[in-house]
Amino acid sequence: MLIDEQFQRHVGYVVDGADPAGTVFFVHETLGPGYGDVQYAITCRHLIDRFVQAGRAPSLRVNDVNGVCYDVPTDLKEWIVSDRSDVAVTRIGLPPEFPIWTCPVAESDPAPLYAGHDVFFVGMSSLSPGFGSIQAVVRTGRIARASSEVPIEMAGVQQVVSAHLVEFRSWGGQSGSPVFFYEENATQRSRIAPPLLGLLHGQLYNSDSVVDKKDVEIGGIDANAGIGVIIPASEIRHVLMDARLVEARTNEMEERVLSLIRPPGAGQ
Repeated sequence: MLIDEQFQRHVGYVVDGADPAGTVFFVHETLGPGYGDVQYAITCRHLIDRFVQAGRAPSLRVNDVNGVCYDVPTDLKEWIVSDRSDVAVTRIGLPPEFPIWTCPVAESDPAPLYAGHDVFFVGMSSLSPGFGSIQAVVRTGRIARASSEVPIEMAGVQQVVSAHLVEFRSWGGQSGSPVFFYEENATQRSRIAPPLLGLLHGQLYNSDSVVDKKDVEIGGIDANAGIGVIIPASEIRHVLMDARLVEARTNEMEERVLSLIRPPGAGQ
C-alpha cells in the first residue's frame, strides 16, 4: 500500500498550549462555479470539549512552505460541535504560506462499504509528535463492521452513535485523524484523492499492559489495540449544514458576487 505524500499536508495538530492534544484535518465546501470555496478544520468533539471545560481555546499547528510549524489560534466560540456525534468544525482562512491540502467533503463517504475494505489514517502519533514541524504518521486498517451503533462518551455522557468499526492498532494522538478508503489508482502519485470515509474517534479497547514484540517493549507505554471507531463523513456534512455555517457561506457568496459586478473604484 503506497500513500501519496499529499496526505501528510492534509493534517495538523490540535494544540493545548505547547502540547499536541490530537489531530485536525481540513476540508472545503464549494460556494459555486467560479466563486471559490471555503475551508474548515475538522476534529473530534471530545477534544474540543476539553477546551470548553478548561475555558481556553485550542490552536492549530500547521507547517509552512518550508516545513516549519506554527500555531494558529482559534476562537472557541467559533467551533461548532455536533449534537449527535463526535465531530467539531471551525472555519479557517490560512494564508498561502501554509500550503494545506483540503478534500471535498461533498464527495465523501460513498456506499457500499463492506467488512474487509482497506482504509488508511493520517495523523499524529504521541510517540513521535514532531518537534519544529508536523510529522504526520500514516497507518492502515481494515473494516471490521460497517454502519454499527456504538456507545461513546461525549461531554461526560454516554451516547450511542452511528459509526464504522475498524481493526487496527494505534497509539495516542490520532483522535481526529481523517480516514480514507484505500484505492490503488488514487494513492500512487495520481493526485486523485480517494473518498474520505470519516474521522477517527478512538478505540473500543485499550490494552492493560505494555505491548511486547519478541519480548521487546514498543515505546514503553500502553498501546491501543483491537477495534477502532470511525465517525462517518456523513456526520461531518451534518455539522457543515449547521444554520450558522450555512448563513456564513451564503453571506460570503453574496460578497463575492458583489465584488465581481461592482465597477472598479465604486463605493462600498
